[in-house]
Amino acid sequence: YFIQLCKDYPIVYDIIWKLSFHSDIIDQLITRHDDFLKQLPTLPAAQGILQNVQMKNSCRSPLTNGVSYDISLISSSKDHFIVKKIEENLLKHNFHIGTTLNSSCILLCVSEESKHDSTCQAAIRQAVLDCKKIILCIVRNPYRIDDWFNTLNIQERKSLNVITSSIEKILPEIEKNCRNNHHLPAITKRTRIVSPPSSHRTSQETFTLSPAPQHSPVEILPMVPIKKIQNWTNQEVITWCDNNKLNAFSKILTHYDGRNLLALAHVSRMSAPHTIINQLRNDCRKQGLRLSFVEFVRFQAALDELLRLERNILRKQSISTLANRYVYKGKIAQQT
Repeated sequence: YFIQLCKDYPIVYDIIWKLSFHSDIIDQLITRHDDFLKQLPTLPAAQGILQNVQMKNSCRSPLTNGVSYDISLISSSKDHFIVKKIEENLLKHNFHIGTTLNSSCILLCVSEESKHDSTCQAAIRQAVLDCKKIILCIVRNPYRIDDWFNTLNIQERKSLNVITSSIEKILPEIEKNCRNNHHLPAITKRTRIVSPPSSHRTSQETFTLSPAPQHSPVEILPMVPIKKIQNWTNQEVITWCDNNKLNAFSKILTHYDGRNLLALAHVSRMSAPHTIINQLRNDCRKQGLRLSFVEFVRFQAALDELLRLERNILRKQSISTLANRYVYKGKIAQQT
């Protein structure tokens, strides 16, 4: 659905870029939308999508060549005022400020704005792959440690905070962090497997290293409609949600039948994405549920696939009916 809008609304590339940080979305882009990936324009968001695809299954590997600067600041442009002050103080204390690639240490300016900024997320992802030391500094309230911030294992008590402390006071901590070992441990695509227990166990556990198992791409598996969607019962709608692992939707669509599902599909296409998802999130909150943006997109994709299957089945049935009529008329003509 979003891919179809890209041509007329380039801003949709930003939405797809944000989604493409999730592995299941990347799998769908690779397996189902190869033509879309081959025709991506030179827009920053479009190139960000392509970079996420190319970085799939990348391993951590310390980057040492070309690292000639002390620190790089990763922040949202909306936090420019406070980040500029931090940068000025770092320069006064003889820090050499560079980019994500050529710096040995990364200072992530934590805020709601940077959390929702795909450029920040892409830069931190690259820094993690390059095994860079990442320092966290909270620069604006309010903020929440969720979404991709969770992957950084942020401990708020250990994070620097320019809101509760002056910039001058946190500089020694930044310098201390930069002097420590810069590199995170390199990680290869291997997994640790515990050998099965035996009757003659030794006092030590034995471990063997073996390549990680290859998982097939995650695909949305729509339930093939055996009757028209408009005739579905509410139980069939819930079953369809369960089959597609749409956990939140299986709860909020409890009283939806096929006609209601089609109406929701129509409304979601006529409304702006942020409008419909906010309304759905409000329904989820009333039931103590949380609807992620990724699940909303998966719902849209599964529903599109379901409608496509129904159209194909109806078209085949129509062709079959016409063919039978033609054969029947031919037989009558021969008899006469």
